[in-house]
Amino acid sequence: DVINLVAMFFDFVLDDRNLPVPIQALISRLQIPILKVALKDKSFFNHAGHPARKLINAIADASIGWDESEQPKKDKLYTKIFEIIQSINEQYADNEQIFSEKLTELQQFTEQEQHRTSLVERRTSQAVEGQARTQQAKSAVQHLLFSKLERLELPAAISEFLINQWQQLLVLIHLKHGEDSPEWLEAVQLVDDLVWAAHRQGDAKSQQCLGKMKPELLQRLAS
Repeated sequence: DVINLVAMFFDFVLDDRNLPVPIQALISRLQIPILKVALKDKSFFNHAGHPARKLINAIADASIGWDESEQPKKDKLYTKIFEIIQSINEQYADNEQIFSEKLTELQQFTEQEQHRTSLVERRTSQAVEGQARTQQAKSAVQHLLFSKLERLELPAAISEFLINQWQQLLVLIHLKHGEDSPEWLEAVQLVDDLVWAAHRQGDAKSQQCLGKMKPELLQRLAS
C-alpha cells in the first residue's frame, strides 16, 4: 500500500504540465528516498508540512517557467536541484534531517537568484533609460545646432569645432543639467557669440565690441 501511495504521490506531482521535463526526471529520482521516508513515517501522506513534501513542492515551484530550451547542465537552477537530489540519494540513510537541510538550501538559493535577477533587471532598466536620455540629448543638440547654422557660412575651423567638439559638450551638459539650467543656457549663448564673432563686422561699434569680446570668448572656450 505504501509503495502504491508513493507512486500515486509522484504521479500527481509529475502530472503538472507546468513542470519542465528535465526537472520531472530529477524529481522522479526521489522516489526511493521518499518511499523509505513513508515506510518509516506514516505522517508523510497526511502532513503537508512534512520536510520531504515541502522540498518536492519547493522544487516544483522554483521550476515553473524555467526555460528548458537551454542546456540544462549549464543552468544554475537545474544544477542546484541535481546536487540536492544527488545528496539526498547518497546521504538519507545516515542523515534524517537531510530534507530539512536541503529545503533551506534551496530556499536560500532561490532568494539569492531572485535578488540577482532583480538587480540585473534594474540595471537593464537603468541602461535602457540612460540610452533613451542620451538619444534625447543628442537629438536636442543636433536640432539646436542645425537651426542656428543651417543658413550661415562659417569658417571651416569654426564649423568643425562646433560640430565635432562643442556638440559633444552640449550633449553632456544636457544630460547632466538639463535645458533649463544656467550651464545649458551659457553653452548655447557661447554658440551664438562664436557665430557672431566669426562674421565680418562693418561698423566701428561692432568692431570695438568684437575686440573686447575675443579675449573673453577664448577664455570661455578654454574653460
